[in-house]
Amino acid sequence: MIEGVFGINITLQDLSFNIGNKYLLQKINCSFLSQKTTFVLGPNGSGKSTLLKIIAKLKIPTRGYLVLGDNGMSRLSNIAYVPQNPLAPIGMSVAEYVLLARYGRKRWYESESVHDKLTADRAIELLSLTHVASQAVDTLSGGEMQRVTLARAIAQKATVLLLDEPTSSLDLGIQVKVLHLINSLKVKLGLTVIIASHDLTAAARMSDAALLLKNGQLFKFGSGKSIFNKKTLSNAFDSDVVVLKDQSGRPVVTV
Repeated sequence: MIEGVFGINITLQDLSFNIGNKYLLQKINCSFLSQKTTFVLGPNGSGKSTLLKIIAKLKIPTRGYLVLGDNGMSRLSNIAYVPQNPLAPIGMSVAEYVLLARYGRKRWYESESVHDKLTADRAIELLSLTHVASQAVDTLSGGEMQRVTLARAIAQKATVLLLDEPTSSLDLGIQVKVLHLINSLKVKLGLTVIIASHDLTAAARMSDAALLLKNGQLFKFGSGKSIFNKKTLSNAFDSDVVVLKDQSGRPVVTV
């Protein structure tokens, strides 16, 4: 059984990252709160993917600090990073791919246990993938592969879920299903979710908070109307952004 894992707070303190003389991120100060969904938004090249990779510890900040958990002692295995285009190993089954998540929690000489297999099976079931468990991951549709990568993150028992453009290559109907699924997992498992995205409408509807980046700098951090209004978004994207509401009163953001 996959029990609630309960997310952690993440704090960035004067965090910067540069390559040579080019700063991709400059002096970022903010906190991502436990069990909340935060969208990281901004134009192309604003530093969204770089920020996620630093939190995932795939990149080391040039300056400043990244604090995971209230005491800074959270383990790397508590963080699941899902890239924009996850690799699909040729010939590996869904069950084998999800089970790989358990190896990050083991010593080099340990093999998978019955508990590991049950945890992976439960994650597959939770993501409604039992019917493709024996199927090779490289034969899956885009929507199925997204769910498989989420199942692997859940099997890892991560407390933090980092998603880089999780719906960018999916049809609209599948996008909605994946986003609803992510929100459901956050509630059910108590995850801290951070999503880098270009989808302003999804961010306006799903986010507990949003971080706006522009030219590698923190343009604004907040929630609701403080972020999703015409003036703020138009200035951030240097474009005429329109914020409307649909018939049910939910926000629709267009550029």
